[in-house]
Amino acid sequence: MLRVNQFQTPFPLIPSPLVHCITNSVTCETVANSVLYIGGKPIMTEDTRDFSDLYEQVGGVLINIGHLSEEKETAMELAVEEAHKHNVPIVVDNVGVSSSRIRKEVANKLLSFEPTVVKGNVSEMRTLCNLASHGKGVDAAEEDQDSSAMKELEEGLLALAKIHLNTCFLATGPSDLVVYQSQIVLLQNGIEALDQFTGTGDVVGALIAALLGSGVDVLPSVLQAVSYFNLCGEEALEIVQNDAKIASIREETLNQLSLLKQNESWQNGIKGDWL
Repeated sequence: MLRVNQFQTPFPLIPSPLVHCITNSVTCETVANSVLYIGGKPIMTEDTRDFSDLYEQVGGVLINIGHLSEEKETAMELAVEEAHKHNVPIVVDNVGVSSSRIRKEVANKLLSFEPTVVKGNVSEMRTLCNLASHGKGVDAAEEDQDSSAMKELEEGLLALAKIHLNTCFLATGPSDLVVYQSQIVLLQNGIEALDQFTGTGDVVGALIAALLGSGVDVLPSVLQAVSYFNLCGEEALEIVQNDAKIASIREETLNQLSLLKQNESWQNGIKGDWL
């Protein structure tokens, strides 16, 4: 089992990092508020004229390809270049990469910049590994989540990790698979309802970027961001007491982003194993 006492305690985020998010316009407000709820400071600009000055201040960056355009692709590349120039950690979220050739090309281009963390759902990460994927649009497929498919994905991510030595890979699903160098972790918190409203993956990416921006190491940032959000969902379901009330669970999950961190022992709820 995971030993939670090995982790740095991430909350409250001190110093409060400025997190630059180029993200899905559908979820932009949710992402910005989520960073605020955990003690970070979001900035959502896509105007490349901002970047040279902005990156003197930025602590972490989230690049989300969910709402793609040629202009946004250019902004993403310039943001990554500025981040490298200023040693700012980068999180890339490969939203919808299974749905089109263009998205996969963009994902591979961003991966070539050696980002700190690359994430996506299990179907999206299978696409990144050049494995067969049954994902539709931005959603993962059940066929990609059984034990044999997850083992195949684990091997694919390990192969990528041998090429991209400083990149941590995260595949989200009913269980969340984390591969960093030769380390493999399977996280097991969360509720089904988190897969039934938009923006959950975007929020997790922003939480990772905020933790990285506050100085937390790479693997603990990923493990804690994923687990924290999933535990917020578990707390939300306990309060709502009805897994069919998706909108209520969404609202309460976001509430818990600012509430759960007040419990100093929240990390004791993390479930997972080193593989």
